[in-house]
Amino acid sequence: MGGKKLKTEDAVGLKFNMLTVVSKHGSDSRNHTLWLCECECGSTTTSEMCDLKSGKKKSCGCLKLTHQQAGSIKHGASSTSADKEVRRAWAIWCGLRARCLSEANEAYKDYGGRGIDVCPRWLDFSNFLEDMGVPEDGYTIERVDVNKGYSKENCTWIKLEEQNRNKRTTIRVELNGTSMCLKQATKILDIPYMRTYKRMRYRGMSFEEAIR
Repeated sequence: MGGKKLKTEDAVGLKFNMLTVVSKHGSDSRNHTLWLCECECGSTTTSEMCDLKSGKKKSCGCLKLTHQQAGSIKHGASSTSADKEVRRAWAIWCGLRARCLSEANEAYKDYGGRGIDVCPRWLDFSNFLEDMGVPEDGYTIERVDVNKGYSKENCTWIKLEEQNRNKRTTIRVELNGTSMCLKQATKILDIPYMRTYKRMRYRGMSFEEAIR
């Protein structure tokens, strides 16, 4: 990669295009550090930091599919803004299909691998778009019951920030006798989230120690 290596605690949380760095993820065959990243569509992928910084890697792959195929999808979206919204819906649709149907997808084990499926109607993008509409900026898809698959009855659009609070990897703490995610607690206390997160995640501090 060249240059000074980026420390894990400094890389986590960095966002490049549609990808946000989640953690270090080993090395490739050339012994280059790989980083696990979460895509806006909900899937995960790995990448070298240089590819993230240069823009060579912008998404988990859904963005490429979007550019290749969404141009042929009209659905009445004639304006530039509407076209952008349809493209985002397409990327999210590609992501959920990949997580549930492709064993090659890195997130498959947590979705298709544990029985999470896509309803037959949603195998057609036009039906997905008809049922869900396009998401507002900053929103992604969420399953109401995490043990059930993707369908109109079990899905809703949700803010990315709120979805991140619901993830199984979210750090939960207790503040004033109430259990909540770390990000919510730091917001109430008006202290830096990433600083507190890094202290707990990489230095092994308790919540009480990390907020001092």
